[in-house]
Amino acid sequence: MAYDNSNAYGKAYSFGLKSADAPTIPHFFARSAELRYEPETFNEAKDSQGITMFVTTVQSSKRKISATITGYIDTDFDPYVEAFPLGFTFKGKFYVINNVSHPMPKGNFNEVAIEGIHYNYITT
Repeated sequence: MAYDNSNAYGKAYSFGLKSADAPTIPHFFARSAELRYEPETFNEAKDSQGITMFVTTVQSSKRKISATITGYIDTDFDPYVEAFPLGFTFKGKFYVINNVSHPMPKGNFNEVAIEGIHYNYITT
């Protein structure tokens, strides 16, 4: 049984990665996701002693989102083929794939990490 949320102390707390949210990537089965929200631009102005005097950044709603999706793969998984997608959709946002990590531990199932970045104005 997959839970959507858990109610405790009068609040509904989010629970786990939902199958409907998982990105569709051939031969990859998502188990977990980590999202990191960060400014697309971040600039500092320093004085002559190297002390930061001013900072410029973007609005919270314009931040880029870096995602790491980890999961198991089947024997046909191959990120080097031309048919492998250049991006994926996760929670309604498009992510450009910028890294695929494929460790191969002895005696265990292979678990792959696929990293992508969502830019606010890039939608496909």
